[in-house]
Amino acid sequence: MAKSDRLVPPDRQTVIYEALEAIGGDSLRNLFDHLREAYTYDEIKIVRAIWQNEKEP
Repeated sequence: MAKSDRLVPPDRQTVIYEALEAIGGDSLRNLFDHLREAYTYDEIKIVRAIWQNEKEP
């Protein structure tokens, strides 16, 4: 189990990843709104940090 899985369940991570791929990670507010406020800012920030780290060369 990845450390992030203890913070954000994998099924919730998947939905956030999909939102990040769809609209990008520039704005937490846009992600929060896109996810219809069903996810916390903390969950979004954690997954966005992992996503951004994976995107770096």
